[in-house]
Amino acid sequence: MSNQDIEHHKRMSMAFRAIPIVFAFVLAANVGLLYFLGGRGGSADGDRVEIVLATSCAQSAAPLVMARVDAIGLGDPELDTAASPLRLRATLPDMPDARTHIPALLARRGALRVLHGEAQVASSEDMLDSVLTLDEGGMPFNQLSFRAEAVTAIQAVLDQDPDGELVFLLDDEELARRPNAIHMKDGALKVAAGTGVTRERMLRATDRQILLTNGPLPCDVEVASVTTIPTAE
Repeated sequence: MSNQDIEHHKRMSMAFRAIPIVFAFVLAANVGLLYFLGGRGGSADGDRVEIVLATSCAQSAAPLVMARVDAIGLGDPELDTAASPLRLRATLPDMPDARTHIPALLARRGALRVLHGEAQVASSEDMLDSVLTLDEGGMPFNQLSFRAEAVTAIQAVLDQDPDGELVFLLDDEELARRPNAIHMKDGALKVAAGTGVTRERMLRATDRQILLTNGPLPCDVEVASVTTIPTAE
């Protein structure tokens, strides 16, 4: 073997040894980004706004709306529940689309359905928990845990139709399709965050986590208006 070949093999060997190190850095960066998006940066220094939410179930929706507000990390939130519609005053995070994205997230129904063909095998009512985490490649996913009865129903579907798939819907949005050939572990199902650049996947998974963790709103809610609150002189 020539000296050139020896040097080539040395470089290749060093490159392969560096792969775990590079992966660790990528994973660490994504964990940091996941933390950032989970709390929207940990601070809210954007516009202070009043968000008016029109709904027929203001009293029962209010605690869930506030749970979402806390999960997002809006600054100094004040929710007026004395009457309908709900009026929320809060400081938005400094994000380009915060004025549209955040109110829409607060108003979304957030009802989960797991389908096998046309049959529903699980729903939000069957969920025990949702955990936002990263896979081996550093990409985010939501891991959903279900009650024993739902686990039994899901497992029966996986066993009876190994060539089929489960479809996850959040309201009318298809989140993911899961092949039945994949075994379910510890009564939980993994929902990938889809395609796109890492930041888009992180934001998508974080939004889903906020909705899935706090459960669906009891009725429809619409964003009636978003107005800026003038800064006091």
